[in-house]
Amino acid sequence: MDRQKLNQLTSYLPVRLSKRIVLGKDVMEAVWDDMKHMKLPMWIYPAPPNWRTVERGKLSADQWRLVCTVYLPITLIHLWSHITGQKRDMLTHFMDLVSAIRIANMRIMFQQQIKA
Repeated sequence: MDRQKLNQLTSYLPVRLSKRIVLGKDVMEAVWDDMKHMKLPMWIYPAPPNWRTVERGKLSADQWRLVCTVYLPITLIHLWSHITGQKRDMLTHFMDLVSAIRIANMRIMFQQQIKA
């Protein structure tokens, strides 16, 4: 195989693992710390404080929805909203996903939500 083809193929390989980790230990510790200080409405049952650990095990669908639409947005906005670059782009895309999840879970739909 010639050098040019080899370079082309290796360009598709992922970068070092440390650059690919998004929710690493530092982000997770920030999420867990924010969870400790958060007051949720009484009709929302909180997710376990040790989610994403081996000891905790799997989350239910409702717990994942809460994590993705409440806990992560609060922490990620706090951590990444003031920076530029890849993490800011990921935050923007994640918030678009959160909006889509919230719209999809609505029990009543209006024309405004359909357009969104």
